[in-house]
Amino acid sequence: MPIGITLPNGRRVDVETKAGANYFISYGGAESFSFFSTNLERSNQIYRSISQRSSRKPTQSEIHELTIVYGVAAGLAQNADPDVFAQIPEGELKLYIEHLMARLRHHTKDPNWANNGTIMTHLNDRVMINSTVELFMQTVPVKLAHQLNFFETLAEFAAAATTTIDDDDAETMVMAVANSLISTFDQSPDLPSTDRTFKKLEASGMLEQFIRLSTCKPVSSSRGVLKFYDELIKRTKLLIKWFGSETPCGKVAKKIVSDPKYRNHAVTPKLRAILAFSNQEVHPEIEGRMCRYCNKNDPSAEFQHALMKCSRCKSTYYCSKECQRADWKRHKKSCIPVSSSEARANLFAENTVQQTIWKNYVPIMKEIVRVTGLTGLPKREILLEMDFVTPPQRGGLAPALRDPVEFKVAPARGYFEGDRPDEPDWFYKGQDRACYEKNIRAKVPVLKETFERLQDQHLLAFVRSPSGGGGCYRITLQSEETMNPLFGQKTVDACRKAIEDEDFSDLKDIIGVNTPASQSMMRTFRRGFGAMPEEDELNAVREMLNRCYGASFDIR
Repeated sequence: MPIGITLPNGRRVDVETKAGANYFISYGGAESFSFFSTNLERSNQIYRSISQRSSRKPTQSEIHELTIVYGVAAGLAQNADPDVFAQIPEGELKLYIEHLMARLRHHTKDPNWANNGTIMTHLNDRVMINSTVELFMQTVPVKLAHQLNFFETLAEFAAAATTTIDDDDAETMVMAVANSLISTFDQSPDLPSTDRTFKKLEASGMLEQFIRLSTCKPVSSSRGVLKFYDELIKRTKLLIKWFGSETPCGKVAKKIVSDPKYRNHAVTPKLRAILAFSNQEVHPEIEGRMCRYCNKNDPSAEFQHALMKCSRCKSTYYCSKECQRADWKRHKKSCIPVSSSEARANLFAENTVQQTIWKNYVPIMKEIVRVTGLTGLPKREILLEMDFVTPPQRGGLAPALRDPVEFKVAPARGYFEGDRPDEPDWFYKGQDRACYEKNIRAKVPVLKETFERLQDQHLLAFVRSPSGGGGCYRITLQSEETMNPLFGQKTVDACRKAIEDEDFSDLKDIIGVNTPASQSMMRTFRRGFGAMPEEDELNAVREMLNRCYGASFDIR
């Protein structure tokens, strides 16, 4: 929506354009910029006048006047060049953020907000809260927000609505918080570090509210919210501290992952991974568990929860007592008793490994296609190696959590046959003889046995967990629409055809094209294989069309 402002020189500019926003700030010299100090005084007068009326309702002209102020703030933050926006006097932006905090405190006490979780009674309220999304894309407002404890005020506001919150309000708040974190990625000296920002959000109570509100709806613009979670997952030490079973963040996260209605929400896999890192005892929703003996596999929650766990190693599953008895002679060779605390730590394997592979499915599949083509081996003979151990240097990230992700695809037999040419560096060959021999004794037999039980739908994964231990897993992924296996040889061949011939027809048959999840996966394939723009670019176009035409376009 154009926001036209007439300047003292008679020129009319639209702050919803880059040229208009830049000129509005620079006109007369940035040091003379006084839009907020001038107009917020008038806005406060309007609010005082409204509060003295018995109806507590603004007039249409007052709504328009207030909306213009908030719209200009959002327009300048969204459209002005960063170096031009930075010319706005800090005192002006401070006044605006203090005004926002005063309005949030006012709404925090509003019974309508507490009971119904909505403040969108009038247009000015909507534009006021929406302006924070654009504002926190700029460095100085984020810095001031932390200095003024804005996020503590926002957390108190969100917490005041104890039962429900309007989806639009919730989405706006999580996007604003996500933008404030993303602003720290450039490592500006004016902003706290990303780690420090997380600590501030947790201390203010905003991290708890962010988690609660992030499930508001599928959120078409949730890419910033998901980036927030991706960064949070990298802070493993903070996760252990903040997401225990009795912590505010831990409680709200566990409540979400335990609720069936959020099972397919985009943030749920992120929360499962977080809880796995923090060793919370949650019901994993991994669809890839199967009976070790008969290989029966059903992605339904009923089957997954009905599988019986070996009481000794607590990491092997059976569909019946008969299967467990039949397999014991073989399983006992690798069945190592573990304590309850060790079993909780193994939740990492049941939650995080599969979700990480899901997230990085396309690059992993591209590498499988490359290695099988190079070696001439079938997919069954290939192994995926991932390392989740955080390096000792400050700020280092585990290879499996880096962006882009780091992993290895190699011939599986090279890990347990001959002189083991493909064994991982973390076996410490040539560095620590005792440690090396211990790793060989403990891991190679399990790896070989797991390899021998592979079927076509499986991908063999060899993983080093954050604690340093190693695990072997038969990973299965399935298309949500067709239930076809995504690591079967047929899928590998279809991916090779798409990469080498740009022919996606076989992939469409395997994945399906009739559900949003299938459509999203096909876009990811095309993008990963070099045939489609990035998702962020598509979302930016979609959002622009929706904003300009008041529509609700989706990506298919």
